[in-house]
Amino acid sequence: MSIFRPLLEGFKSLSKATKNYYSAWSTLGSAFKLKAEAELLDAVCKKMKIDEKYSQFSDKEVEQAKEVIDALSDKLKNERHQIILLSIPLILFLLLMYTLTQVVFEVLRIIFS
Repeated sequence: MSIFRPLLEGFKSLSKATKNYYSAWSTLGSAFKLKAEAELLDAVCKKMKIDEKYSQFSDKEVEQAKEVIDALSDKLKNERHQIILLSIPLILFLLLMYTLTQVVFEVLRIIFS
């Protein structure tokens, strides 16, 4: 029984870590969704104001608006890169689990053949 206790504790720890990782991903996804919706509403509001006062804008103000839009697109690109970096541990974990499963099946095949 003492051999299985560390194995059981390791499995419980792995399941807890997986649950925490999933929870972090779902929280991050919700946060990005809410942020995107807020930015979209803000952009729509600004567009309505711009359409209303379009004739009053000078070329300099239009250029400044383009700079703001470029800055926001750069920020979104950075956030996408962060998501990609967060997915790397999950991919590595899945690859490790696949490899370990294949090794176990191969060992079982060798033992029982």
